Amino acid sequence: MSRAQGWRRAIAPATIAIACALPFLLSNFRLFQFTQVGIYAIALLGLNILTGYNGQISLGHGAFYALGAYTTAIMIDKWNVAYGWTIPVAGLLCLAVGFLFGPVSGTFVAEALLIAFAIEFPDYEVLLLILPVKVKYLGILSGALMIYELATGDLAARAAVAVAVADLLLFCGSTLRSRLRGAGVTRRKATPAFAPPARKARVCAKCGRSDADDPNLEFRVCDCQEKCRGKLTEYCLEHARAH
Repeated sequence: MSRAQGWRRAIAPATIAIACALPFLLSNFRLFQFTQVGIYAIALLGLNILTGYNGQISLGHGAFYALGAYTTAIMIDKWNVAYGWTIPVAGLLCLAVGFLFGPVSGTFVAEALLIAFAIEFPDYEVLLLILPVKVKYLGILSGALMIYELATGDLAARAAVAVAVADLLLFCGSTLRSRLRGAGVTRRKATPAFAPPARKARVCAKCGRSDADDPNLEFRVCDCQEKCRGKLTEYCLEHARAH
C-alpha cells in the first residue's frame, strides 16, 4: 500500500473522530455552522454519485434532499420520534420515491429536454448521419414516443412521463401556448424594432460634406480649444488639418 492510499484511508476515521469531538469543543452557533456543512456535504455526495459516477443529469436532486429533510422534521415535531430513527426512515422513503420515479432521470427527461429545445428553436437543424433535420420534427417524434409509453407502459413509466411533461409545461408552457396561438409569427415580425438604429451620416463641420455624398470620404475628430472649444467636432480629412 502506497503512502497516498494510507492517507486516504486515514482521512475517514479522522474526520469521524473530529466530528464526534466538535459538540464538546465548540459553541452552539459554531456547532450549527458545522452541522450545515455536513448536511450540504451529504447532499453533494449524492449529487456526485448521480452525475459523476453514473453520468446522468439531475433535475430533481433537490426534491429528494427536501423530502428527506421534511420527513425528518415532521417525524420529530409532530410524532415525537427520536432523531436517530428518522434518518433511516427518511432514507427509505427517498429510496421508494426514487424507485417509483426512476425512469424520469433517464429517457423521459432527455425526451422532454429535446421537446423543450424544439419549442424554443423549432427551425434549428441538426445533422443525422448525412441528412439535416429540423429539431421540431425530432420533438414531434419524442412527443409521440412519450404518448405511446403513457398509453402502454406500467405505473412507474406513466408516472415518469407525467413528471417529465409537468416539468416541460412548467418551464416551456408559455412559449408552447404562444406557438399554438400563432404569436410566434408576431414576435418574429416585431423583432426588427429592437434592432440598433441606423447610423447617422458623418458630416464635416467646415464644408458640410458627408459620407452619404461620398462613401470614401474620411473624417477626423478634433477637440481643440482654439476652434472647437473643447467639443468633439468632426471634419473631413481636408479640413481636419486646417479648420
